[in-house]
Parts: sequence; C-alpha cells; structure tokens
Amino acid sequence: MSKLLAECEVANKCIRYPQGKWKGLWSRALREKKTLYTNEPPIVPKGHVPIRNNLAAPILFQGRVIGLLNLANRETDYTEADCERIESIATRIAPVLYAWVQRELRENEREQAEEALRESEQRYRSLFERMNEGFGLHEIVCDDEGRPCDCRFLDVNPAFEQLTGLKRENVVGRLISEILPDVEPYWVQTYGRVALTGEPAHLEQYSAPLQRYYDTFAYRPAPGQFAVVFMDVTQRRHMDTELRRLNEALEEKVAGRTLQLTTTVDRLQDEVARRVLAEGKLRKHSQMLEGFFQHTITPLAFLDRRFNFVRVNEAYARADGKGPQHFVGKNHFELYPHEENRVIFEQVVRTKQPYRAFAKPFAYPDDPQRMTYWNWQLTPLLNSAGDVQSLVLNIEDVTEQQKAYQELEQRTRQLQHLAMELSQAEDRERKRLAEILHDDLQQILAAAKFHLGILGSRIKGDKSMQELTGQLNEMLKEAINKSRSLSHELSPAVLYQGDLAETFEWLAQELQAKHGLTVHVEA
Repeated sequence: MSKLLAECEVANKCIRYPQGKWKGLWSRALREKKTLYTNEPPIVPKGHVPIRNNLAAPILFQGRVIGLLNLANRETDYTEADCERIESIATRIAPVLYAWVQRELRENEREQAEEALRESEQRYRSLFERMNEGFGLHEIVCDDEGRPCDCRFLDVNPAFEQLTGLKRENVVGRLISEILPDVEPYWVQTYGRVALTGEPAHLEQYSAPLQRYYDTFAYRPAPGQFAVVFMDVTQRRHMDTELRRLNEALEEKVAGRTLQLTTTVDRLQDEVARRVLAEGKLRKHSQMLEGFFQHTITPLAFLDRRFNFVRVNEAYARADGKGPQHFVGKNHFELYPHEENRVIFEQVVRTKQPYRAFAKPFAYPDDPQRMTYWNWQLTPLLNSAGDVQSLVLNIEDVTEQQKAYQELEQRTRQLQHLAMELSQAEDRERKRLAEILHDDLQQILAAAKFHLGILGSRIKGDKSMQELTGQLNEMLKEAINKSRSLSHELSPAVLYQGDLAETFEWLAQELQAKHGLTVHVEA
C-alpha cells in the first residue's frame, strides 16, 4: 500500500468524496450494496497509478454500508469466485469495523464535548471577570433550628470589588458577619430563603455599612448556595430623589401657570375666531385678486429680485404670443435683452422706489425691424424687513397710439408749414394791394382832385358848378384819406421799417384809437 501511495503523483491523496460526487465502479458497488468487478482499465486522474482491473466489495452491517474493500491491478482477471471470497471477508470484517467506527465516533464526541466545555468555561470566566455587574457566590449558614443566620463568601468578580470597595482576598472564605458586622438582617434573610427554597429574589435596598444603594438579583446555583448579581444604583437613587423634588417644584409652577394659560387660551380662542373671519375675508379678497390677475386686460408679471419670472397673466403672455408657462423661471433679460432697462430694474431694487416709463421704444431681438412702444411701470414689493422681495411689472402696448401721435405731429408740421405759406401769401397780397392803393389809386385820386381844382377855377361864375366841384373835391379828399388809411392798415410801414418795440407801440396806439383800450408797452 505504501509503495502504491509513493508511486501515486496526485497532489492530494486524502480526498473526501461527498455522496453526491460518487462515480465509477466503487460508486455503483456502494449504491447497489453488492460486489462488482471489471477487467477493463478505467479512466483515472492525471498522476494516478494506472489501473488494469478493479474489484469493489461493500462492507455491510445490519444492511447498512459502513465501508468498502477495493482491489486492483491483479495479474489475472477477476471472477465471480473472487467476488464470493471477498464478500466472505467483508462479512467477517463488518462487526469489527462497526465496533471500531462506533468507538471512534464516541471518542470524537467526547473530545468535542470536552472542547466545548473548555470553551464555555473560558467564555463564562471571561464574562465573570469583565462584566460590569458585581457578582458574588455565597454559602448560606443556618442556626440550630435551620434558620439562615449568616453566609460565607465563596467567590467574587472584579466588579464586586469596584462596587463595594471590598477586596477579593479579604472576603473569600469568610462570613459576612466578620466583614460587615452591622449588615442589615434583611439581606441574610432574603438570600437565605433563595438558597433554601430555590426561589429567585429581586431586592433594591440601602446598605448602611457600605453607604450605598444596591439593585440585586439572587438565584440558587446549587442547594445551600446563592449567587447575587448586583449594580450600584446610589447615583440613580439620588437622581430619583432630586427628580421628585424637581417634579414637585414643577407641579407647583405648572399649577401657577395653568391659570395664566387658561386665560391665554381664552384670549387665543378669541384671536383665532377673529383670524378665521379675517382669513375668510382674505381668502375672498385673494380670489378676487386672482380673478383680476387672470382676467384683466392689463398685462401683469411677477418677478423675483433677480428678475426671474415667477408668474404672468394671460394678457402678458398674449402680448408676446406665448403661453403663461413659457415665462416661469426664465430671466426677463434673457428673453428681452436691453441694457438700459436692466440698469433701470437694478435701480428700482436698490432705491426701493417704483419707476414709470412712457412710450419707451423696444425692438425684439428675433425681429429687429419690429419697433414697438410701451408704457410700463416696475413696482418693488418689500418684505417685513424692508427689503425688496419681488417686483410687479405692468405694461401697456402704445405702439398704435405712438404711431398715430407721430403721424399727427407730421401732419401738424405740414399744417404749420401750410399756414405759414398762407400767411406769407396773405402778407404778400396785402402788400400788393397796399402798393396798388398807394401807388395807383391814390395817384389817380390826387390827379382827379388836381384837375377838379383847375376845373373849379375856370367856372367861378357858375355858382351851382362851384358847389358841385366843392362836393366832388370833398369826396375825392375823403377817398384819398380812405385809400391812404386802407393802404396803411393792409401793410403798415412800421412792420417792414421799424423794430419790434416800435411795432408794439404802433399796435397799442391802434387799439386805443379803434377800441378805446389803453395798452402800456415796456421794452
């Protein structure tokens, strides 16, 4: 066997085959519980000793497979007779092998139990030494009548020393009456009942010798013994006492405040009722404002202090041919770049004063040829701290009115030009008529008067003719005066020859002469 193992070059020669991975001749022999053989070389792993033939016989005990006899590389072929001989050997081996297997199993179980016990003891010893709670194992001592009268320390943990101030070496093996002569009787009576009856006990009491409060739990680990797990709750008890004192003081204050709170609650209920009414009015007012905001024909927009659109109404959106949601969250000057308007908006935020513009021109970035005119007002809304929180922008498209105004101005200039031309034409005509009266008609009348004077000198003897010529002479004289006055009125010489002061002096004299008005001219 050793020779075969030495010749085998498989790296791991100790292989465990779970039942689910059994295969080959020996696997069939174990599953079918009968001896099988083959004289054909089987396939073996790389490095395995070559196998020429093979015989596998299961070892059965009480119908259970407990082992396997596997023979290989016989010089001659295996036969049924070999199977019978091997089965006979397996039958004899089975009881011995079963007994050996059982002994090994029991030995393994014992070793495992001992190891588990050692580990358990180690864990409990570690817990015993590291636990925060104090622990003490005691033996109860009874008097002649069987009543508990004392107890002896058997073992304590490090936490016991910290919580009591008693050292292990000074207490183990000694009676509690020796360590704490003035210990209260109820400790021994309670723990004695636990040791004698086995009934656990929970106790929280004050230890006068140690001047501490302890919360203890006692149980019986063995007859006549008791173990105690305890915590020092002195600080907690002091805190409880202080908490009760504070609670009593608090209850007094609460009682004092209850009346005040009752009065305050009554006032608050009245205030709530008033506010509910006010909120109802405010809600109605808000609904009215919302209706006005949505349905007013005036374009309105709310912006934050960084000029981002918060909300616009339908009229504002229609003014740009968009929907209201198109504007929300977008910056005003990203949609409508205009450096002058940006400066105005920043001024409104800085000064907190509204700004109003009239007929302000604006060209759309996507259509520079489209020139529009707008009346708009930017109003800041302040928060409780007096800072600008948001802005209200209302706009009015006055493009048509502006175009009409520009056309009106153009026509007014045309009318003014036409009126000037008419005035100049009238002035020229007046001047021409005045020149005709002065240069032509007056000369003709003067010549007629001259000839009439000659005619009158020649008819001195004829009285009727003298009277007639006298009348004609007066008529001609009046005609000359009328023509001279008309010529002067049509084109006064002062308008062309004098300065402005002389012209106003002449006009004042005319008003006084014609209408009796006294006009003073200061030049």
